[in-house]
Amino acid sequence: MKEINGPQIKTAIADFAYSVEEKLKTARFIVELRLREGVCQHLEYNRLNNLITYRELAHQVGKKRQIWSVKKLIAYYRNEIFRLMPCWLASPETASALFPLDQKFDLVIFDEASQCYFERGLPMMLRGKQVVVAGDRHQLQPYDLYQTRIQSEEEVAELEIDALLEMASRYF
Repeated sequence: MKEINGPQIKTAIADFAYSVEEKLKTARFIVELRLREGVCQHLEYNRLNNLITYRELAHQVGKKRQIWSVKKLIAYYRNEIFRLMPCWLASPETASALFPLDQKFDLVIFDEASQCYFERGLPMMLRGKQVVVAGDRHQLQPYDLYQTRIQSEEEVAELEIDALLEMASRYF
């Protein structure tokens, strides 16, 4: 059996670390390439070989006057926008305001769900095929200093849930 001394071990560890880093770079490149391929599939060209698939969307985004709202852009160019940007990061209120109720996301993730009122998270939950609710029960409860919540006198005791995390842990 051959023994390995200190300098040989350091060289082997350095070579291994370099190999792992190169593999990560290659994996990132392959993922980016596949995402670009997905965007470039099924492109339409006119008879002069000009790209027409994203032409109207590019025109609307590049305008200086009479700019459309993001909600209107999503309503008109939903397929193109979601092909270009399949992943979105937004608060539950913003996402509910922007995306139509029939939009089906593959996955909706709620982080810090203990700090989100459940009635604000439910509309976004309806837009997802799968939902992940994550949070910590020992963190602060939802609190809005400047907003009030409508509460009726006929509330049932079991429906007195504030946080989305609490609702998800109780019913799901």
